[in-house]
Amino acid sequence: MITFQSTDAVSPELSPVFERFYDALPDRPRATDYLEVGSLPCPKIVAVKRRYIQFNKKNYWVKFLTYDCDYEGAGFVWYEEDLPAPTFIIINKKNGHAHLTYELEIPIHLAGKNPSTKAIYYLEVVRQAYTTAFQADTAYTGLLSKNPFSNHWRVQVYDEVYDLDRLAEPLRSISWKELKEVSLDELEATIKNAKIELPSKRRGLGFREEYAEQGRNCFCFEHARFYAYDIVKICSTQNELEKKIRQHIDQLNADFDERLPESEIRSTSRSIAKWVWDKRNYFTDASERFCERFSERQKERQLLSAAKRKENNEQKIREAVKEFKKENRKITQLAISEKTGLSRQTVSKYSFLFQNKKC
Repeated sequence: MITFQSTDAVSPELSPVFERFYDALPDRPRATDYLEVGSLPCPKIVAVKRRYIQFNKKNYWVKFLTYDCDYEGAGFVWYEEDLPAPTFIIINKKNGHAHLTYELEIPIHLAGKNPSTKAIYYLEVVRQAYTTAFQADTAYTGLLSKNPFSNHWRVQVYDEVYDLDRLAEPLRSISWKELKEVSLDELEATIKNAKIELPSKRRGLGFREEYAEQGRNCFCFEHARFYAYDIVKICSTQNELEKKIRQHIDQLNADFDERLPESEIRSTSRSIAKWVWDKRNYFTDASERFCERFSERQKERQLLSAAKRKENNEQKIREAVKEFKKENRKITQLAISEKTGLSRQTVSKYSFLFQNKKC
């Protein structure tokens, strides 16, 4: 069922989607009205009044997958790519840019007792695939997102929650059940055999644990330099790169009980920015080559999965039509949608199967 919320009167009482969202927020999420001035942690009741808010418990769990699409008409890209409807579509009224957010039924834990290695890899595979499909900002950290409670944005809500298998279904052929049966040693080979793009190991499980053991200084430095490799291609000056790195370290620094001093953050940001900027051509060229190869492979997989999805949808509708005829029930798009679990938009694409009395 699709629910559209007023942009001027969004409140937790209006929809179960907003109730779930509010309940899942960290106790003191970071929030702000202006990204350029930074963000601060504050109580939920205050944070939901800001334009930007922290959705997930950083470095602990991922409950919401958000994609930053910086182009006009981004609110409809999921439909054009024939991908599942985001739980939240939060659109900038001025330029049509959007944040597309999927709510996960069960959060993926990144820390705590016995986090699932396979689930984390699976999450990163899905995240990377959707980023490519949506042409979303690859440098987006996911810490702060457009706040669906704020009337500054135009908000569309679909009352849907997803598991990773449902999100991944349109993109690749391996199931979550199959992945759970694979040992850790076989995981990489299995993903490659299934033609899934394995996430970068520097972003995978173990990064935080590996460097956090060496101290917060080392962790922030290592995390920030990899971040700089990714974003240098979108920075026009070294100063801009340094500013972005410093903001990133500030966000990381918020996780530590005893924070790094400002002087050390400035020094680390300046050092990383200078080194990466001097070698920016290497990182830009390497990124472009990787994106080009990945895009080609992703297009091939999308064509194959789209054909299979079309075949499955057609079969579901044919079976529903046969059953309705047998029971002498009226055949409508709504009835078929409810019977098959497909959206009405999808069913409308196959109207020739029942409008012409064919099955």
